[in-house]
Amino acid sequence: MKPKIAALLLGVVAAGWAAAPLLGSGWPGFALTVAGCCVAAGSLRLALQDVPEPEEAYFASALERAARTALVLVRLLSWEEIGCVALLWLEVMHPARPWHTAVLGALLVAWLLTVHVAESGTRAAGLLRRQARILAAGACLLALGAAAAFLPGATSSGGAALHVLAAIAVIAAALLVLPGLSRRWRSLPDAASRRSVAGMEPGAETPADVLGEVRGYWDADAETYDQAADHYPQRPQEVAAWAAALRRLLPEPPLKVLDMGAGTGFLSLLLASQGYQVTAADLSPGMLARLRAKSTVRGLAIQVVEADAEHPPVDDFGAVVERHLMWTLPDPAKALAAWHSVAPTGRLVLVEGTWGTRGTSPAELVRQRARQLARSLQPPRHAHHDEYSERLKSALPHAGGLTPDELVTLVEASSWGKAGRARIERLRDVEWAMADAMGLLDAMIGPQPRWAVIAGR
Repeated sequence: MKPKIAALLLGVVAAGWAAAPLLGSGWPGFALTVAGCCVAAGSLRLALQDVPEPEEAYFASALERAARTALVLVRLLSWEEIGCVALLWLEVMHPARPWHTAVLGALLVAWLLTVHVAESGTRAAGLLRRQARILAAGACLLALGAAAAFLPGATSSGGAALHVLAAIAVIAAALLVLPGLSRRWRSLPDAASRRSVAGMEPGAETPADVLGEVRGYWDADAETYDQAADHYPQRPQEVAAWAAALRRLLPEPPLKVLDMGAGTGFLSLLLASQGYQVTAADLSPGMLARLRAKSTVRGLAIQVVEADAEHPPVDDFGAVVERHLMWTLPDPAKALAAWHSVAPTGRLVLVEGTWGTRGTSPAELVRQRARQLARSLQPPRHAHHDEYSERLKSALPHAGGLTPDELVTLVEASSWGKAGRARIERLRDVEWAMADAMGLLDAMIGPQPRWAVIAGR
């Protein structure tokens, strides 16, 4: 509780310091109002951080929905950062006052650090020790800012002294920050190292445990999987857009195509209906049972094989495809090598999407947060019967999703990369077809990006 109260007090002090002396209404008043609202909203977020988010309900009252939306909004935005911008804007509107600005900078740094302590539960002493170099560098830069503000009006020995102070501040900041960053960069394990360590700690799950839990999850999910439009599109416009994308990405039929992680058969059925010779593989018997039923009803010949990603069925395939599978693989590199072994002269087509916020552009990050807010205003739409357990997520190197950069790097580092550089294509026709079925708010935000990485001939 003490760090939360300290954060509130530091925010109020910083706002008061930046506002003095008051400049009246207009833009200064607006900036002060924004800063005050941000201090209040940030403090409210800290006070409510231990309050569980209300469960989604189809028949929630208007008051319950409003409370849930307000809680999501309070937790969604970075109030302290917005408040810092408002206070710096307010400071700029005052006449030049270098030392006043330096003190404001120190107050803002202290405010943000206190907020971090309150959010994370970290001991303040430990945090300050770990960040000592960065804080010292920040102090040097504050001194630089204060000294530089005096330079235009400084003359003779005073001006020379300020020049020396500014130079010392720059050198000190560089010496403090660069060695620390260098050591931190060298100490970061690469992705391969993290994967090699995964599962080797005492009590960690074995590969067989991971596959067993994944199989059980998707068997349970098979009953309701197709109810989500993202999983099994059924609108003619979306199906046609997907069919066109597959024909564009693959060689002409009849070609032997292996659909890994086929699930309930969306890609397999589309490919078979276009004349491809399809083998559908998945580790979930429950998913494959639904695929078999669909292929029988439609009179499509699809060979169905129960197999995990690292042990594909053996044949001379002309192409390997997958859709939204890579994130749930314990060892994507090993899977890619296994797929290349059954299609050594074929083509690889990985159909993926951008789901999280890792590695996305600032514009896409804003849209992602807008999507989260929009979902909170709508009746709940459950894409799965449940979430992966935290234990299972920790065993999957890409449980949070892959960025396009990460997937391209994985492919080019595999045996597929020996045939030439990987290619990537944004599936804009598919996104357009999906957006056409969305409500006004979702359509304005736009669907989540869909893209494909292609390798091989």
